[in-house]
Amino acid sequence: MTSEILPGEIRPRPVVSRLPRYAAGKPPVAVDGLASYKLSSNENPLPLFRQC
Repeated sequence: MTSEILPGEIRPRPVVSRLPRYAAGKPPVAVDGLASYKLSSNENPLPLFRQC
């Protein structure tokens, strides 16, 4: 893999590299004052999108 940017290549913002890595099967970490929910890989927190 190369760090060279090719024309038309999409690169994530640098802040993305500071996010914690995904750990499969682990429950969400509890945060005081917030309710957390774990979605399955096929679930979406947004309403159904209907194209016209």
